Amino acid sequence: MTELERGVSLVNGEGGFSHQERKMIYVVVAPSELYRLRQIIQRNDSRAFISVINVNEALGEGFSFGLPDKGWLNRFRH
Repeated sequence: MTELERGVSLVNGEGGFSHQERKMIYVVVAPSELYRLRQIIQRNDSRAFISVINVNEALGEGFSFGLPDKGWLNRFRH
């Protein structure tokens, strides 16, 4: 995922109908990156199965979002 500068995890899987072994790619992106991710997937595998799940929290390198610099949330900063 060099285009989005995101790490991915490869997960071994098996098709439930075909029983063919597959590699699944697991990646967490910000909502603003989802459209671009879909474009990348479509360009590489037009038949890919895509599942989009809302994530409540993502911790680790690349996912330490701070509060915005402007707006009403600033009053909660310590």
